[in-house]
Amino acid sequence: MIFEEIEKIIPVAAPRTKMRKEAFGGMLISGNLPIFRINEDAVAVWELCNGKRSIGEIARLLEEVYEKDGLISRLEEYFTFYLENGILLDAKSPTESIE
Repeated sequence: MIFEEIEKIIPVAAPRTKMRKEAFGGMLISGNLPIFRINEDAVAVWELCNGKRSIGEIARLLEEVYEKDGLISRLEEYFTFYLENGILLDAKSPTESIE
């Protein structure tokens, strides 16, 4: 997916998906998928996925904190993976994963 295709999506955690903060970042647990170890940057992104902001709005917030070089491509990769695997859903249609 390219960023323009996903920037209007309002991400929210799928049912049975939890993130637990750890000293190294966090652990992401989602249904029958393996447990993912995520770094502090991924935790910061995850915490913004509350069903209230679009991916585009999240990107603009993160541009204030993180270096802009490569940020959009990293966010595109992050959100594409989580949306395609049903870890995040679009709050506008939370029963569907993006394919």
